[in-house]
Amino acid sequence: MPQPQQLTINQAISRAKKATKHGNTAVALQLYNAVLQHQPNHPVAKKGLRKLQKGLPNDQSVQVETANPSQDQINTLVNLYHSGQMIKAEQGCKELLQTYPQSIIVINILGVALQGQGKLQDAVESYEKAIQLKPDCAEAYSNRGSALKDLGQLEKAVESYEKAIQLKPDYAEAYSNRGSALKDLGQLEKAIESQQKAVSISPQNSMFWGGFADILQAMKLTFYNDDLGCYLLHIIEQPTIRPRDISKAIVNALHYHPIVIPILELSKSDYIDEDIDHLTEQLSTVPLLLRVMELSPLADLDVEKMLTKIRKAMLHMASSGGSEAQGLPFYAALAIHCFVNEYVFTESETEKQEIELLQEKVKVTIRKGGTVSPTRIAVLGSYRPLCSFSWAEDLLKCEWADEIKKVIVRQVDDIREEQTLRSKIPRLTSIEDKVSQLVRNQYEENPYPRWINTGLSDKPRRIKQVLPSIKLYLNFDVQQFSNKPEILVAGCGTGQHALHTASRFLNCNVLAVDLSLSSLSYAIRKTQELGVTNIEYMQGDILQLDQLERQFDIIESVGVLHHMDDPLAGWKVLVAKLHAGGLMKIGLYSNIARQGIVEAIRQITKKEYTSSPGDIRRYREELINMDLNPDSEISKIIGYSDFYSLSECRDLLFHVQEHRFTLPQIEEALSGLGLNFLGFEMKQSLVRSKFIERYPEKDALLSLPLWHQFELENPDTFLEMYQFWVQKA
Repeated sequence: MPQPQQLTINQAISRAKKATKHGNTAVALQLYNAVLQHQPNHPVAKKGLRKLQKGLPNDQSVQVETANPSQDQINTLVNLYHSGQMIKAEQGCKELLQTYPQSIIVINILGVALQGQGKLQDAVESYEKAIQLKPDCAEAYSNRGSALKDLGQLEKAVESYEKAIQLKPDYAEAYSNRGSALKDLGQLEKAIESQQKAVSISPQNSMFWGGFADILQAMKLTFYNDDLGCYLLHIIEQPTIRPRDISKAIVNALHYHPIVIPILELSKSDYIDEDIDHLTEQLSTVPLLLRVMELSPLADLDVEKMLTKIRKAMLHMASSGGSEAQGLPFYAALAIHCFVNEYVFTESETEKQEIELLQEKVKVTIRKGGTVSPTRIAVLGSYRPLCSFSWAEDLLKCEWADEIKKVIVRQVDDIREEQTLRSKIPRLTSIEDKVSQLVRNQYEENPYPRWINTGLSDKPRRIKQVLPSIKLYLNFDVQQFSNKPEILVAGCGTGQHALHTASRFLNCNVLAVDLSLSSLSYAIRKTQELGVTNIEYMQGDILQLDQLERQFDIIESVGVLHHMDDPLAGWKVLVAKLHAGGLMKIGLYSNIARQGIVEAIRQITKKEYTSSPGDIRRYREELINMDLNPDSEISKIIGYSDFYSLSECRDLLFHVQEHRFTLPQIEEALSGLGLNFLGFEMKQSLVRSKFIERYPEKDALLSLPLWHQFELENPDTFLEMYQFWVQKA
């Protein structure tokens, strides 16, 4: 192709005109395109090119292609898209397509810009145009699949992804997207195979592991093999994945592990203690089991019963003066697991007596300067946090095998560090409200939740990038958001929420406030452990935040307002701290979804259970042993992951204060608070797909009345809570 620098711009234009006059269209096209590579807005070249393209017959217009815009022009479009300026990106694409009507890359960018605005059918048409121009364009097929998936046309989406994979067999993104669509279609085994392929091609891509985790949450694994075990062991260590989100799927798979199967069966009998050393030695060879025990409570009754019986047998062996356990790795993992679930397992009076005697034996050994049994330390740590024993500090002076050292760090070192941090936490406000004081006391006793690893965002993004990624569509071209957002997390608990937010938004500063010093000290320790530096933690009450002389670009309060005496009063305080045009994420309990919880609370109140650890264990045992209709609302409680941890079970069933809402009530509240509903943030895309299928009308996703109707038809939609975004007018 002739280059303008070899001629001059004027010479190239002159030659293009002559070529046009003499019918040499191909040369004229090359010359005009060469000029536009260097001067994209050259008026004569643009006009000449348009005239030529209008005069080309269809077959020739396909063959003659096809210069693309310059890299700088492409970068401009990409930057507009990534900065959330979808309308400007769309306009820029359409302008360039006047000059480069067959530029596949521009047509694809146009598609994603349209998709980012929620103009899904227009996006599909743009991708189809790219496919017509370049039938082997795998990217266009994959992009079309994503738009079709957002439209709820899942089978067509899968077909489009499969075409992309045919054209590009190592196309990891297409495999991952196909897996997501297959999941929403309910074809879960095919979905997991597709996702496994994606992570095998690109194991460093955290988004693919995230897609894998989404599928695991949606399915009940009914098989185990070594390949799957390796994938599960890998995914549980991913920094973007919360282990508790996938622990249920991992436990389902472990039900089919050749070592676990017979032990689960044996645990249904009374003979498990006859060869406890051999059993724990065997379980010590299952690294996936040990790791998931260390990282998360396990929401599985059969596994809970197995671990409870094994623990009892371990205690009996250790109390009777047996030799050191052969299965020490399992002993240590169980000690950590029981610490993580805060000793939610039931225990008999005999076990309580044996524990007291065993800890006395350890105390005597320490006083005499003897060697403390690692087995005994692990067993004691499976029943009580080691820090609760008077001799706990002495453990820090001894040398231990790595397994036991890990237990001591968790149960002694970390607690000691939190106690040191506790005294240094600044107080932002006083806590005067009676209900706030009761709530604070609950979380001082049971910081909620106790977590080990949490899921952080793969990389921080601008506000205008985050919202489209969670399917919230705004006209970002007229929205002005700070490039350094100030964020308030009101009710941060033990820090997971604040850490996720701090990792999600680019250049943000987060103020995280909570009533409980125990929760805050846990949050600070974990934040320091992760090396996160853009979070400031303070003790305070939402009701007193009007004292704070700061305004925020984003305020997030999830699972907090419904525990206040007057949720709307607290919500009003938060709105007052939000900039005009600022964003707010709120999480509230659904009255429709929590009917089983309501029934359980009635039972607890009627039987006068307190929120003591002993009463929580007793009610759990009662509920587990009830002869329940499996379709009853109350039977669903046993399926809640919160049921399998003491602090979470207390939060779920024994909370000192709880309000529940309906969507009409929330709509009324938003109107009174001057907030505009932007949409729900959902972990599972299947709900959104079902809603779109039920209500395909434009802007239906923003209609709370339609969502209310959908929830009435699907009562478990918001089983955890409503989580939604709003904007201050």
